[in-house]
Amino acid sequence: ARVAAVRAGPLEGTTELLIKYEGWAAKWDEWVPRDSGRLRLYRPDELTLSSLPDEVLLIILSQLACSLSLRRASAVCRSWRARLRRGQRDADQLFESAWLNLPVVDPLDGRVCLGVAGALARAPAGERLRLSAGTKLRPHDSQLVCARAVHLVADAGAALCDGTLHLHGGEGEGEGGLVEGLAISHFRDEAVVVHTGTWTLRGCSIASSRKSRAVTAVTVRPGAALRLESCSVRNALSAAMLHDGAELRAVECVFDNTRTGVISRGGHLELERCRVEAPCDVVLKLNPRTTGHATANRVKCSLFGGWQRPVGFRRHSNVGLPAAEEAAEAEEGAEAEMAAEAAAAAAASGRATLRSPPAAADPPRFESRRRRAGRRRRRRRVCRRGREAGRLPRAPPPG
Repeated sequence: ARVAAVRAGPLEGTTELLIKYEGWAAKWDEWVPRDSGRLRLYRPDELTLSSLPDEVLLIILSQLACSLSLRRASAVCRSWRARLRRGQRDADQLFESAWLNLPVVDPLDGRVCLGVAGALARAPAGERLRLSAGTKLRPHDSQLVCARAVHLVADAGAALCDGTLHLHGGEGEGEGGLVEGLAISHFRDEAVVVHTGTWTLRGCSIASSRKSRAVTAVTVRPGAALRLESCSVRNALSAAMLHDGAELRAVECVFDNTRTGVISRGGHLELERCRVEAPCDVVLKLNPRTTGHATANRVKCSLFGGWQRPVGFRRHSNVGLPAAEEAAEAEEGAEAEMAAEAAAAAAASGRATLRSPPAAADPPRFESRRRRAGRRRRRRRVCRRGREAGRLPRAPPPG
C-alpha cells in the first residue's frame, strides 16, 4: 500500500492518511489515522509472508485446520489467492485436511456468523463439515438441505430434532456424500430423503419423536443411491421406501419396532447382516421389478409374509425365518447351486452356456391376502346382483 493524500483529522491536532492498496480498485481506498497501529513503514529488505517461497508458505498455511480460515487467507491478496486456488494439488491437499466446524461463532460478541442450514446450502462438493458437540437443530431450522455431495460428521450429542434431511448431489462429484454420527428424530415427515446422487449414512440413529410410530424413516427417490452402514431405525411404520430406479444397500443395520422393514416400488435392494427386532409384521414388501438379495440377516418374523418374492431377488443364509420360508430358501439355494454347477460344466466342456428364459412382457401381478379376498367379494357381489336382476319381471312390449 501507499499514501495517496493527507488531511486534517476530525479532532484538533490529528492527521489522516489516504491509503491506496496496490492492485486494488479505488473503492477499497480508506482514510486511516496517522497514529493507527495498522500503519508501518515499508522496508524492502524485510522478510514478509508474501515474499516467502511457496513451499514455506504452504507449510505455514497447513497449520490452519479450519477451511473458513483458509478461504479468508485466500482473500488477503492476489498472491495468496493464486496459491490457494482450488484445482491445484497443494491447495487441494490443504482443503482436504481442513474441517469447517458448525455453527461458526464470532469470538468477539458470540454471534453466529454462519449457521448449519446456510453452510449446507452453499458448501461446494467435497467440503468437510463438522457439527459441534451438543448442537441441537430445532424445528424452526429443521429442514436441512444438502445442495451438493459433502461430508457431514456430527460429534457426540449433535442431533436434528423433529426435522428432515434432504440430500442432493450431482453426477461426477467424487465418491458421493457422507453423513456420519447424526441423530435424527421425526414423526409426520421422513427423516432422510435422498433426491439425487450417491450418499452414505454411517452410524446414524433415526427414531420417532413421540411414543407412537412415525412415518417412513428413509426415502430414496428415482435415480438416487443410498448406503446405510451400522445405522438404527426405531419406532417407524417402515424403515425405508425404495422408488423405481433407485438403489439401497443396508449393511449391519438394526430395524426395531417397525411394521415393515423395506418397501419397494422397484429398483435394486441389498440387505446384508441386518437385524430386525420384534414387533414387525414383515421384513420386505417388494415390487416384482425389484432386484437384489437378502443375505445373512437375523429376523424375528416372516421375510415376505403374504407378498410374493420377485423373480430377480435372491435370499440365503437368513436366520430366524418361519419353517416354511426356511424350507423354501433351502430349496432355492439348492436350485441355484445346481444351476451354477451346470453352467460350470457347460463352460468346461466347451458347450454353449445355458440360455436364459425370455423376459416377460409384463411383470407378474402380486396381491396380498386382503386384496385377493376383496376381489373375491366384489366378484360374488356382481354375480348376486345379476341373479337378482334376472328374477325381476320384464317390462311389457310397447303398444
